[in-house]
Amino acid sequence: MLDPKSCDARVNRSAHPAWTAVLAGLPLLVGLSGCIVVDDDDDYYEDDDGGVIIDDDIASVGIDEGATLDADPGYGAGVFIESYGYGEWDIWTTCDTEITGYECQYDVFVSGGGLEFNTDIDLEGNDFIEEDFERVHIGMDTDYDTDGASLYAYDGEPLIIEVWLDGRADGSLVFWVENGEIWQGLPTNPTQFVP
Repeated sequence: MLDPKSCDARVNRSAHPAWTAVLAGLPLLVGLSGCIVVDDDDDYYEDDDGGVIIDDDIASVGIDEGATLDADPGYGAGVFIESYGYGEWDIWTTCDTEITGYECQYDVFVSGGGLEFNTDIDLEGNDFIEEDFERVHIGMDTDYDTDGASLYAYDGEPLIIEVWLDGRADGSLVFWVENGEIWQGLPTNPTQFVP
């Protein structure tokens, strides 16, 4: 297991110094090979039938269906991925604004078979959702609350998720549950989540 503090060089510590305290009362495990951030637009593409082709450079991780995460808005920064089964997903965010005085600007790009927007999770102000045939872009300015979206995809279909924080590709603050354990940090950005 890697120490989350080993990722300090990849996180804007001046804007988000308390990111390791995102999940109050829960153990934090850093997944796979740590906080690797890859930004390469050629990692996935569509075939002639509109299906998504995954490049070998994109890591795949499992995600437990039905597992939920809890975080204290305003005291820790994070992007939380949850899969409920039957193709239903939630993606939501928090920020450490109570500590830093700054908001977190997240852009989350999601693609997958049959993907469509279902409902928002406390979106307001400059927050937005853009849909484009099995792709969704969620833009969130998060401060003292949570922001996010509930999405639907084909049952059992994996999702490809890419995360940007404050205008930079940065998947180090992404959390999900795999095999009953909380994992942090996308192994590649984007990463494929397989329910």
